[in-house]
Order: sequence, then structure tokens, then C-alpha cells
Amino acid sequence: MHINDQRTTPGLEALGPFFDDVSAIIGDANISRDSLSGALVGPEGQTSYDDPYCVGTDHQPSGAVRPQTVEEVQEVIRIANKHRVPLWTVSRGKNLGYGGSAPVVSGTIVLDLQRMKKIIDINEKYGYAIVEPGVSFFDLYEEIQRRGLHLWPSVPAIADKKVLGVVTKLGIHITPAPEAYSSAELDVPHEEDLGVLIEILSDLMRRSIILNSPSIANSFRIAMTSGVPEVQGELSKYMKPGSCVPYEVLDRIQAEQGWGFWRAYFSLYGSVEMIPALKKTIQWAFNAVPDVQIRWRDFAGTEGQPIKAADIKEEEIPHAGIPTLAPLGLIGTHMYPWYLAAKEMTLAAGFDFFADFHVFPRYVNAIELVIYTLPEEKEAMGLYERLLVDATERGYMEYRTHVKFMDKISGKLDFNESAFPRLLSRLKDTLDPNGILAPGKSGIWNSPKSS
Repeated sequence: MHINDQRTTPGLEALGPFFDDVSAIIGDANISRDSLSGALVGPEGQTSYDDPYCVGTDHQPSGAVRPQTVEEVQEVIRIANKHRVPLWTVSRGKNLGYGGSAPVVSGTIVLDLQRMKKIIDINEKYGYAIVEPGVSFFDLYEEIQRRGLHLWPSVPAIADKKVLGVVTKLGIHITPAPEAYSSAELDVPHEEDLGVLIEILSDLMRRSIILNSPSIANSFRIAMTSGVPEVQGELSKYMKPGSCVPYEVLDRIQAEQGWGFWRAYFSLYGSVEMIPALKKTIQWAFNAVPDVQIRWRDFAGTEGQPIKAADIKEEEIPHAGIPTLAPLGLIGTHMYPWYLAAKEMTLAAGFDFFADFHVFPRYVNAIELVIYTLPEEKEAMGLYERLLVDATERGYMEYRTHVKFMDKISGKLDFNESAFPRLLSRLKDTLDPNGILAPGKSGIWNSPKSS
């Protein structure tokens, strides 16, 4: 069987011999001959390799294999090439709104690297670690604590699925533990303040005043993740199919709680002497914005002594992995028209508008999370299509998406007769001539003429 740009399911006659050959290498206990078990435990206790939020079977794998060493991975790939069985590589990622472990091509075998758990090196002086893809955040954190190293790991995704190879070792940067740390919640009162908020934050990042990437929440996200019982009780009245929280209610909550319409979250790191000076610089930068509020949580260490990461507590309710539209945009006022259009389309479709902007020195990731029940799936997919068309017309591009939409997003890369997708296909033809590595990942396929 040859995998090309058609969504071909591997023949059942190939799967039995493939599993038998792999079993001789890694043992039958490390093979799942269907998709129902063997995966890392999910948020509802499930161990399936299927998409946890999808009721269809368009992206259902046929099973999984779990090698433990680089040599075993190499053997699995040789066997997959022999039988022309496609593989979809996963490790520990939990961004479940993008499809979980589900592949683009239904029937693909999941190459699960969860058993590759070696921490190869941690370098405190230069702030990096080399790990295998099965190493979890807590594996790395606990090893840092065991060794008594002054490092703060922040590794939400230490391995990813690849279409041109399988990553089995990865070097990552780790932040040296600072002497002092301060987290900020910065509120601006008005919806139209979004542009100036982004502009000031990105300027502070370009000047290295703020070193992490600020996240900006709208009033709905602020309310949803606040943890204030009265607010949660008010929102719960509208948490049902076909309903969304009216903006009059959100405006009232905002006024009662003394919140802004937008809230930026960011942090400062440095020496005990640096943090007060950085705060003054940030306050001065926002003096031009009327009624801005900045709340600081300070964790001042002893001079010369680093703070332990475990002493820093989270205050926001975490978000589950849910479907996301995340176009790459420009800075400040360029994003505001997109925001207004996306808000209007989302409310018209009957959904709450959960906006989340991640600010970088020279660009912004604008993210919308659509939360829906299964009976609302048709409406949610229609909204997604409209949002995608609008973003494309504005010249924006998604940087990641659910497996269901990878071809659709890739199809927007049509400059110069789709030169970039054609280049990617030629690379894949060269490095993966049988098309067994993550066919369709990010819309990348072997060319139809490949053999």
C-alpha cells in the first residue's frame, strides 16, 4: 500500500504481520492491536488512543506500538516500511483539543514513545536538559529537585509528532532559578483598549523588560477562570446547549468585581534589586492608559539565594484541552478588527467568546476557544469554517489545528501555485518515500507520483 494525498486506510492483511514482527522486537505487552487501551491515562480515566472529544471514526487508529529504545524505534520503522503500514508518533502531549493521539489517516498505527523515559543530561550552569520524549514535566522537575539544582523547568511540549523523522532525544532550555520573582495581573477597563495593551506589552518585550510571553484574557475568560463562587454561580445559569453568557451579565460582573475588560498575565524574574526597578518601568509605560490596574504577587527571595519553583502557586483555574482557532497575527491595532469580527460570529452562533492573546515581541497569537456540547457540533464546525475564511481573507494563518482541519489549513498556502506545499511533498518523497511517517500531519503528504 502506498500512502499519498488520498486518505487511504491500511489494509487489514498488513496489520497482522506488522504486529507479529514488532512483537518479536518489543514484546506483545507493548503492543495494542486495537485503539481501545494502552495510551497514557486521559482526563476522564480513559486509556484509548482515539480523539477524546470526537464521536466519529474518521481519525481512529488501528492500534499502537510502544518501543523503549532508539534501536527499537528504528526496528519498528523498518518493519512499517516493509509492510507499508503508516505510523503516527506521539509521546506525552495532552493538548487534547487538537485530536489527542488520533491520526489524520484512519487506521494508522500509533507509535507511542511514552516508555522512552531517560533523562540524559541536566546542565545547571548553562540551563538546559537533554531528555527522551517519554519524560514528563514532573519526571524532569523531580530529578532537578533530587539533585538540588537551581532550575525552573517549563516544558509544556518536549516532543512532537514529525512527518520527516521521529525525534528520540531533545535538548531544551531551562530557566535558572531567580533570586526574586513577581507575577502581574494587569487590567485595562475598555474593550477598545486591546490595541494599546498589545502594543505596550510587545514593546516591553522587545526591550527585555518582560522576558516571558504575556497572555491576555477577555472578560469571559477572566470570569470563567476566576474561582470566585458567586461569579461561577452566575455563569452556571447559562452553561447549557444553545446558550451563552450575555455581555450585559459579563459587564455587571466586571463592575462588581472591579475587573478590567482585558487582563494581561506576565511575570518578572531577576535579582532582589532588579524587580522594583522593572516594576517602575512597567508602571511608567502604562501611565498613558486611563484607569489601568496592576496587581503584583511578590516572591522576594534572600539576596544570592534562588527561589524554589514549588513556592509559586497558581491562582487561575486551568483550562482543559478544547478546540481552538489560533491564527498568527500582527501587533496591536491590527488584531482588534479580527477580534471584533470573531466575537460577532461566535455570539451569533450561540457560543461564548473565550479570547486568549499570547503576546511576543513582534507578533501575537490570537486564540479563540470554542466550548460546545455534542448536539452543538454541527454549529461549532460551521463557526470554525467562517472563522477560518475570515482569518484567511485578513491574511492570517493558523499555526496549529485539529487533525480534522489540517488539509484545509494547508490548502490556504497557495502562494506561487502552492510552491511551499509542493516543496514539503518533495522533501517527504525523498526522506520518507513510502509515506509511512505521519501521513497528512500539518497537511503534508507524499506526492501522488512518489513510489
